[in-house]
Formats: sequence, structure tokens, C-alpha cells
Amino acid sequence: MRRSTLLRDCINISPNIVDLPYLPHRAIVSEYAGTTYIQIDYGSLWVGVGYDSTARLDWRNLNTGRSGTMVDHSRVRPPNTGVHNYSLPRTTFGPGKVKLTLTTTNSNALWSIPARSCSGTVVAP
Repeated sequence: MRRSTLLRDCINISPNIVDLPYLPHRAIVSEYAGTTYIQIDYGSLWVGVGYDSTARLDWRNLNTGRSGTMVDHSRVRPPNTGVHNYSLPRTTFGPGKVKLTLTTTNSNALWSIPARSCSGTVVAP
């Protein structure tokens, strides 16, 4: 079973400045064989070189009170979209309403730019 939620207020500048935007737009939560998988889809329009993205996902199950933090590292590059991937045992994560908060730092060879945090709530399977 798959569930998704939109992430609000996630538009951010990329570390290459001329590239706009770094835009995580939805979280997809699915369960398979006792594991919960979370994918954060993002887009980025850019010219030239890509950049590294380190994304921290904080989650809190609003029904059980369980919470946790996961980190994913990815490279933003053509075809101008990407996915931050996370997984954990289903018994740890859900089921129930889960608030997801994404905090990202994007880096190129010269500097790092922290992106604004954004969140959404999903009903986990």
C-alpha cells in the first residue's frame, strides 16, 4: 500500500545560485515485507554542474508518539529530479498519522546552503 503527502513551503535556492529551485514536493510512504519505505521526490532546474544534497527527515507518529531521525545523501544531477530514500522497520514507524519534517543542506565545491525546513503529514500503512 502506498500513501503520499505534499510537502509545504519547500522551495529553496540551490548552492549554484543560478539554479532555481531545489524543490522537494511530496513524500511517498509504502510498506513491503515488514519495512516502511519513504521517498521524498524533488526537482531542481539547473545549469552546469550539479550539487550534493544531505536531507534529514524527522518523523513523529501522532498516534503512538514514536519518533526518529534519518539522513540521506544524494547528488542532484540530470534529469533534474531526484529522490531522497529512507527505510526502517514497519513496527518502528507506524501505522497511523505521521508528521514528516525535512531539513536539507545543499552543497557545491564552494559552499553549503541550508534549505528551509518543510513538513507534511501522511497516514502510514
